[in-house]
Amino acid sequence: NEMCESVADEIKELQKNFPQVSIQSATDSFLTASYERTPSTRIKITLTFPEGYPTHAAIILVSASDVVPAGLKKKLERELGKTASDLAGQYDQVNDVFRRLVDFVNTNRFVPCWRELKQCVDLVNNDSTAGNGNKTKKKSSRIAINEL
Repeated sequence: NEMCESVADEIKELQKNFPQVSIQSATDSFLTASYERTPSTRIKITLTFPEGYPTHAAIILVSASDVVPAGLKKKLERELGKTASDLAGQYDQVNDVFRRLVDFVNTNRFVPCWRELKQCVDLVNNDSTAGNGNKTKKKSSRIAINEL
């Protein structure tokens, strides 16, 4: 794993390490690429390399889509942004950000149904506080999630 010394090096390294990541566009100032485990789990991100990169960490933007509702977009941007800022000063941010993204998509079985899952959780949480300030009887709710 030779040291990267430029954005171009990082992108070459990315292509070598993650051939499954598809790069839509790449310049010295930004990189847009996506990764999908299945067609319904495609996540696209853009890394912007600010002036003073790599000392100033790459800025990560996750594209909103049917796969990526707002809550997940924010969570991923926060996590991937932290991954980049932890490596500030090094030309390794691209690879680590994509390693994190690939791990997330590969290990998170709920990506395609993130929104529905959140609605279920909200429903269960709100259920116990519903009513005009009256304490409703405690109902236990179970959600069964079967993997396809």
